[in-house]
Amino acid sequence: MNYFDRYIASQKSCEDLNTLATHQTVAATALFLAIKLHSTSCEICEEDTNSLRGRALSKILYGSPKPQDILDMEMNMLEGLDWYVNPPTLHDFALMFSKLHPISDVCNESGSYLYETTRYQVELAIFIPELLANFKSSVIVYAALKNAEEKIYAENPVILTEEGKPSHSASRLHLSVMVDPTKVTQCQIMLKRVCHQLPDLDYFSDNDRNVSNSP
Repeated sequence: MNYFDRYIASQKSCEDLNTLATHQTVAATALFLAIKLHSTSCEICEEDTNSLRGRALSKILYGSPKPQDILDMEMNMLEGLDWYVNPPTLHDFALMFSKLHPISDVCNESGSYLYETTRYQVELAIFIPELLANFKSSVIVYAALKNAEEKIYAENPVILTEEGKPSHSASRLHLSVMVDPTKVTQCQIMLKRVCHQLPDLDYFSDNDRNVSNSP
């Protein structure tokens, strides 16, 4: 999904992307790239592997798109993504930032909520193409984390004593990620458009998940 969303968002004109066939080709190529980058190595030579994977993927998709269409789109996609095909994903940043946030050390439930709510927002971010096109993944995730942080502090002010407030705030995390505050604020506003109301603090408690063992 990362490759697909970024490639679609990078296209200045939508004229060539407004057909189902083209979207299928782009989606299949994004999956093809992900398989090539993250699948385990095998003894077949790279040239044969590419050909076999292209044919296999085309067969799974019932022959549409054709293997050659996938291979042709592959170069277009790589150039459209400026060859940045193995960066940390939005979910990777969500997990890392949540672990870095000091609130996770103070309250395990709040730390878990921080991660889950941040991840929830970045999953909705795919509905805002301009967000993915104009802001780095780290900025988008940090903005989502700030929104989640605001929700926690608004509904559970006890966690923020006057002594603890400076250390619990995401401002300490800001020193680690070094993001532009103006861009973060812009991202927060855009995320709130698609996610008008964040889940309640106990929404994820029944999932019995923890930041430390989240995938």
